[in-house]
Order: sequence, then C-alpha cells, then structure tokens
Amino acid sequence: MAAVNGGADLIYCEIGLGHMSDSGQIEEFFKRVASICKPAVSKVICFPNLIFDHQLEFAYHFLRSLNPRIKESYEYLRLNNLGLFSAALSFKDLKVAIDYNMNIMNNLASNEVDVQNLKILTPSIEMSIYELSGFNLPDGTELELFAHGPIKVGTSKVNIVRSLPEYVDSKTKRLVLIDEKGFSFSIEAGDGISELYNSVPLCILRNLPEIVKINPSFFRINAKHYAPEEGKVIVATYKKALNFLEEGDESGFRRFVSKAREVHPSFKCYTTGHYFRGVS
Repeated sequence: MAAVNGGADLIYCEIGLGHMSDSGQIEEFFKRVASICKPAVSKVICFPNLIFDHQLEFAYHFLRSLNPRIKESYEYLRLNNLGLFSAALSFKDLKVAIDYNMNIMNNLASNEVDVQNLKILTPSIEMSIYELSGFNLPDGTELELFAHGPIKVGTSKVNIVRSLPEYVDSKTKRLVLIDEKGFSFSIEAGDGISELYNSVPLCILRNLPEIVKINPSFFRINAKHYAPEEGKVIVATYKKALNFLEEGDESGFRRFVSKAREVHPSFKCYTTGHYFRGVS
C-alpha cells in the first residue's frame, strides 16, 4: 500500500479476473487492504473491466453476501461496464463511482445517468480540457480525472502473447507492437484476455495549473504497473505539486515540477492524452 503512504486519499481495489471464483480469497484481500489503510482513505470495490457471464453471476453473489466488516470499510462500487449496472442500482449501501470505461463524454450522456447513489464520475479520457470546463455533473457527484499512468487502448478476448511466443520480450514477458510511426505498444496477457497499452504513460503534472480550474475532486493515478515505491513517489509528487498550487505558490510549483523528471521516468517521457487536443 505504498500509494497510501504517498498520500492517496482514495484507492481502487481491483479483483483480478483470475480470482473471480473465490470469495474467501477476495475477502481476505479486502480485509488486508482495510487494515493497512488509514480510516480517512476511501476504498472502492472494483471488478475487472471485462467480465464474462459466469463471472458476472459471481460478482452479484459476492456483493449480496458481502461480509459486514468489509461493507463498513468499502463505501464505493466502481461501475465500469454495463453488466454491473443493475448491481449499482441494487446495492443501496454502496456509493457508486462511474469509471471512464462507461464513456460519459458530454452533458447529454451525463444527464442520462440514472444511478441514485452516484458519488464519483470519471468522464471519458478522450474529453479535452475545453469540453471538461463545460461539463455538467449530476447533483451530488464529484469529478475525477485520469492524471497519470499507462493508458489502456484496447482489450481482446484472446491471449495474443501465448499465440505469438516468438515475439515476446524475454525480460518483460510482454509482446510489443510497433506502429507506422515507430511507437511501441505493449500487450499484457493473462486470464484469457490481452490488454494493449499506449506507447507512453499519461502525465498531467506540468499542466495542473490549467486543469485544477475545472475543480476535480480526485486525480486518478494508475499505479498497478509500477513497483510499490514508484507508486509512492508518483503519488507524493502530485500531492506536493497540488499543495504548491493550493498555497498560491506558482513559482514554487514551477521549480518543483522542473525537477520531477529526475524523480521518475514517467515524468520525462509521457503524453497529455486528449486534454489539449481533443479527439481528432
């Protein structure tokens, strides 16, 4: 839980697709996370983005029989696919966090969201800062923005890595695709699926002065692809940068972020995604 030690205020506890058959193991994982976290840290129950029919049944059964102790510690359920939509409506004691996978990209889509206990909404990561500035949230809902980390750009119900072993990097155990511009996209495989990631991670550290004007309540950092200490450093860097801005010390902010590239490689080679160019 290095990210918590780095200052994270909310964490997403994701159940791996391969564990979607063992309630006891999942409950032990949730208990362990809750015991490590400070009481002030909010925790979110997360199922995989891609769920097959039998796993969806497991997810509903798991939520119905959720241990009261876990229910006290985990206040949110992440809604990241339509299969879980009924769960979001059924379990009134869990607040709902809509993920960017639900592709809420404009006010028309936002106004159609009818989830009574919706508390956090992460809009599509394809929205520009201009579009986000005019984005209307449902009443009582806080805005979360994806700020840092690898961006998943595709999922396949095929283990591509297993199908093409001769192209797998022996060190990283990943398959790499190279596009016509020479950019490398890594493929991670497991539990019968493959996930394709962008060539460089998202990073909005230097652009925080512009993005905080949208008034997000949370900035999401995808730390699961980093070693624990790396995740801690990345979270702590964002926390300190935001503290400079909250104190109105923009010169201190600029000096701080100018040295960030020395702290972690993802602050040196990155993309700002669609925040400043929209979808073309």
